[in-house]
Amino acid sequence: MQSDSVLVGRVKQGDVPAYEQLVVRYQRVAMVAALRVLKDRQQAEDVVQESFVVAYQHFASLRNGSKFGPWLMHITKRQAVRAARKRRPVVSIGPMTELVAPQLEPTLDGYESLIELLNRLPAHERVVVTLHHLEGQTASEIADMTGRPAGTVTKQLSRAMQRLRRWACRQER
Repeated sequence: MQSDSVLVGRVKQGDVPAYEQLVVRYQRVAMVAALRVLKDRQQAEDVVQESFVVAYQHFASLRNGSKFGPWLMHITKRQAVRAARKRRPVVSIGPMTELVAPQLEPTLDGYESLIELLNRLPAHERVVVTLHHLEGQTASEIADMTGRPAGTVTKQLSRAMQRLRRWACRQER
């Protein structure tokens, strides 16, 4: 798997398939960010698509290729906030419900609790937990994607899992 820096360099040289690889790599994480703001899957999908288009149009302004992930998340959040301002309120089950496991019934015991706990995590921890546990990425792959050192990613995963366990134990009582 090529690093974000390598892929960004290829995109800047006109390699469109390299951008497609970045889209595949970050589409799910961008969806989580958009869902967190919008709480509506269809709108979030639109925002994610718009975000990738905006990122591609402004690709020349990205100076450090290893920062593509955080840069894209910034664009996605900004696009989501703009979309939220333009729309009427929508009732939804929750920001990650459809994304995490669309095949599961939301009425399963503990499932909604798990989603609530994940949403309580700080954004940087939620991203690494999502990438690791839902996407199956390794700590070093996440480090490449996010531009963080692998040790930082490992520590964030560890802290996030400790929090989730602690919160889950409190809910069971």
